[in-house]
Amino acid sequence: MASTFSTAEATVTPVVVDGFKSSRESRNVIHNVLGANAPAVTLRDAGVRTGTLTALFRTLAEAQSFEAVLATGQVIQFEDSDNATLTMDFILDGELTVELEDDSRSLWLVEFDFQEVA
Repeated sequence: MASTFSTAEATVTPVVVDGFKSSRESRNVIHNVLGANAPAVTLRDAGVRTGTLTALFRTLAEAQSFEAVLATGQVIQFEDSDNATLTMDFILDGELTVELEDDSRSLWLVEFDFQEVA
């Protein structure tokens, strides 16, 4: 799987995206009506994806370079050549962590929370 993260100034290609978890919040509204057997509902499309991505890098310098890109306060495009449905524009939203990968003790993980944007 070839994944890339891109901004106007930089393109980053990790060894692999080691984790992808996303969720979408329902925006339906349920109105409980006194005396009615069933609620009235207002149906709305679900929100955009939020979640956590983890990218694996060979060196600490590469991981820190990606960390710097994520921390710049701009929209970042994520693309995955094996799964086009994962493509999105996102912003950093929450934690940003760089850590040594436990098994190899030589690879580096960058894990971060994201919010998809239109």
